Amino acid sequence: MKPHYNSSAGRRKKPFAQTLYKTAVCRKPAGKGRAARRSRTLVAVGDVHGEYDGFLELLRHAGLADARGAWRGGNATLVQIGDVVDRGPRPFEVQNLLARLQREAGRAGGSVVRLLGNHELELLKGNYAITTLSKNQIAPFTEALRTAVHDGRIAAALSRQGYLFTHAGLTAGLQEIFSAGGTAGEDALAAEINSIFINAVEKNDYSHPIFYVGSSRGGPHRFGGIFWEDIEDLFYSENPLRLKQVVGHTPLREVSVSDDGNIIAVDVGVYVGYGGGRGYLKLRAGKPEIVNLRPAS
Repeated sequence: MKPHYNSSAGRRKKPFAQTLYKTAVCRKPAGKGRAARRSRTLVAVGDVHGEYDGFLELLRHAGLADARGAWRGGNATLVQIGDVVDRGPRPFEVQNLLARLQREAGRAGGSVVRLLGNHELELLKGNYAITTLSKNQIAPFTEALRTAVHDGRIAAALSRQGYLFTHAGLTAGLQEIFSAGGTAGEDALAAEINSIFINAVEKNDYSHPIFYVGSSRGGPHRFGGIFWEDIEDLFYSENPLRLKQVVGHTPLREVSVSDDGNIIAVDVGVYVGYGGGRGYLKLRAGKPEIVNLRPAS
């Protein structure tokens, strides 16, 4: 079933129409070859913010982990969209779980992709204004984070099944910057963004527009970068490169789809302070299916 889009002529549309469909996890073997790789299940989970139990609940429901957090997803792919730290009580456990799942999934023929969120970014930059880690926790968490980035276990962007995955998305302003430099298409954009990101971490230079904080989030820039863009601005932005994007960053009540179908927002406020929502995205052969277990309160 396709997403239900709700639009009304003559008045401002709400940013997201709630999707009406849910799905069970497909356990059929994928087979071999390129077509089989495209048909493998991908599960995208939004911001965790230290809510270990809620994160594990989603992984178990998706068939990716057991009650002890061991990988059970076979050759599936898990994409965690960033912001594992701050707010909730167990950020180290979430960080360690993802690191272990990466190893276990790789041995099983699957993969776990960890993307960087704005909360992790600010730690890498040495800006502790928004972190809720204690002074004694900042150094060990950031050291493990920096090592994972250096080793290629945490990225800024991913292209998979026709979608570009980043923490907060690319508005028209950022798309036009990349387009002017000759970069377009999900694969090329993901590669270029990751190259910029690694270079920035190595040189401690975060001046590129992908790191901008837009005015809607209290920053000095007209639009935000891929870590800080607000979902309202992303939704109402033009889409010159006609990207299909999966993002988190802004907590919504449920996993939701934009009216044009090009943006899927997966931050459901897993952290209890954001409402304790439960939901995730599943992609198979580029076809999105939304699993909303319960809305954020």
